Amino acid sequence: MSKISFWNSVKENAKRRIWVAVLAVIVLAIFYPLVFAMIMQIEGMDSDVSYRTTRALYLFHQNLVGIGIAIVGAVICGIEGYSYLYSRQKVDVFESEPVSKRRRFFTIYTYGILVYVIPLLVFSLICIPVAHIYHAFSMLFLSTLVSSLCQCLLVYLAVYHLTIMAVMLTGHLVVTMLMTGFLMLFEFAFRFLFSVMKETFFVSYYNVNSRITDSFTSPIIAAYRLVECNSRLPQSYAVRKGFISGDMSYYMVAEKKYLMLLVAQAAIYLAIAFWCYMKRPMEKNGEALIFEKIKGPFKVLVVFFGGLLGAMIFHSMTYENGVFTFIGMVLGLLLMQIAVEVIYDFDIKSALKHWNSLCVAAILCVGVYGIFSMDVFGYDHYVPNKASLKDISISVDFDNAYEINHFEPSLDGIFFQHLEESARLDSSNMDAVDAILDLAAHNTGKKVDEYINSEDQESLGNAYFWVTVKYTKKSGREIYRYFCINPLQGDDKKDMEAIFAAKSMKEELMNLHGENIEKLWEISKPYYNDGFEDHTILASDATAMMEAYREDFDAMTWEQAVGVPVGLVKIRYKGVGDYNHYASYPVFEGFTNTIAYLESKDISVENTIDVENIANIGVTKYESQYNEEGMWVRDGNSEKTFTDAKSIQNIVKHAHPRELLSWRFVDYPWTTDFSVNILYKNELTQSDLSVLRGDLPVELDKEWDAEVLWNDDDWN
Repeated sequence: MSKISFWNSVKENAKRRIWVAVLAVIVLAIFYPLVFAMIMQIEGMDSDVSYRTTRALYLFHQNLVGIGIAIVGAVICGIEGYSYLYSRQKVDVFESEPVSKRRRFFTIYTYGILVYVIPLLVFSLICIPVAHIYHAFSMLFLSTLVSSLCQCLLVYLAVYHLTIMAVMLTGHLVVTMLMTGFLMLFEFAFRFLFSVMKETFFVSYYNVNSRITDSFTSPIIAAYRLVECNSRLPQSYAVRKGFISGDMSYYMVAEKKYLMLLVAQAAIYLAIAFWCYMKRPMEKNGEALIFEKIKGPFKVLVVFFGGLLGAMIFHSMTYENGVFTFIGMVLGLLLMQIAVEVIYDFDIKSALKHWNSLCVAAILCVGVYGIFSMDVFGYDHYVPNKASLKDISISVDFDNAYEINHFEPSLDGIFFQHLEESARLDSSNMDAVDAILDLAAHNTGKKVDEYINSEDQESLGNAYFWVTVKYTKKSGREIYRYFCINPLQGDDKKDMEAIFAAKSMKEELMNLHGENIEKLWEISKPYYNDGFEDHTILASDATAMMEAYREDFDAMTWEQAVGVPVGLVKIRYKGVGDYNHYASYPVFEGFTNTIAYLESKDISVENTIDVENIANIGVTKYESQYNEEGMWVRDGNSEKTFTDAKSIQNIVKHAHPRELLSWRFVDYPWTTDFSVNILYKNELTQSDLSVLRGDLPVELDKEWDAEVLWNDDDWN
């Protein structure tokens, strides 16, 4: 054994790989101190200190470029460090040295880390005086910089170890690069392909984005998700202001998860890489794959993926034609079979060898495709037993303004943020579990055409919407289903009445409870809108009015929710920076407390249309023309003016301001086919009204006989 110290061995290794150190120094010097200083100079000198601080934080907080450099650098160092294994002559030279295999491995390994970490730390430290020069330094900047460095280091280690593992499994540079890409992306590729198949064959499939973009095996996918979390966590503003809002907590948890995943990946891949190095048969150097036992399974996996991918591509391109789908599967299997065999032997003549693995892959491919296409396991009809559930959540797409609104107080205003659906589904709706399960049992697996083509669809005017349900089993497993419901009739209506009566659904819709919402009301400017104009309310009355509204909203029924609001209570509040933000709350007929409070302030909620003084009502009907194939040809409109008292009174009875119609919980039954405009005798006008599709006045339905003026300039 050599008596040379370990660190001297590292130094000797560094002399043979000096170009890697030079490249690392150049790249990191450019990105960290130089680019940082340039950004501060270009965007910061004419701005205030607050802006410069925010801009400096953003650069390191998002961390996109830094993580990208770490990934590329790790691949280069991992392959270059152990590239001697590709040459039998170089292996003989290294093996002749009086150094153990273990020490040789860690000598190269250590240099690959130091060549990145040392310049990273040096040039990051230089960023601190640069920040001082541009008055952008703070303790938050320092903590953000440290966090950025830790993330980059974790990503580097995970990718570095995976790349070394790829080197140990292969015996040729080109194959190593292919193997590195395969190990980084194969899980994501299969997740994505299976997601496409579920979306194609299962009506009730819900695309949980994180399930596709997550990967237990890929450090670059974990790095991508880490960058996404960074971009969704506005640390440069939110942390500086001292609050966490909306879905920030969701992404904070996710960020920690991906950091821990990178730690686990780094540890596992290093252990596998070292084991493979110690077991690597040196006589196999130069071959595509070093270990014979992995050749068969690896080939089956790749060819199987190619067959499924080809089938789904042809399935989509040919509008689900079975013959072409089969052709696509065969082509995918053959192309992957040929490609893998050629790579294995580096000889085109090998393309027609070893068909056993192709047969296995083909059987798997046909079997998996059949399972999905025929829904063998009943995916589209799955509804769990209540006793097996730990929790249940429902997210209803009301297709209008109803979302969870989170208002969090900051030092200089209110930060407003909508919660994403994935985070909304983290709330619990166990107080409506029976109704949700019943709703799912009636609708899971139903195609939307069954609603659109139903006999009552004409009167309902496409009154259906989508629902997402998350089942959390007692085992911890989460299952999602996505389906359509008809909320205005039958069992679906009864279930929605029960779900809507639950406290959890009311909190999910408006979030009117809690200390933060009360603070918001205290500092807001309230007013009431009747659909045409605003009526001012004293700021001192905001809290009392909103308390009355909260009591009504908590008691609101589904029957009220599908009606047309009589008006909107609105508040204006100071948002981020100097901008004003607004929040609207619909007032329905049964909101007795709110209506009584408004009337006590001399604000009437009655219809403000003065029928007696109307001179005429002009109605415009919008139509579209389609050809025999159902393709749009052109648009047109027809106009009609009503002056007789009977028609005026009947149309006014059915007309509603569009702004109020948009605040119905079921948005679909109101129509945009008609635009109603009122002209008063004093020549004042009220416009932007419309009518409900299932409640058309006779003048706009059966008696409409105006000539349509087609726009012939439209595409034909």
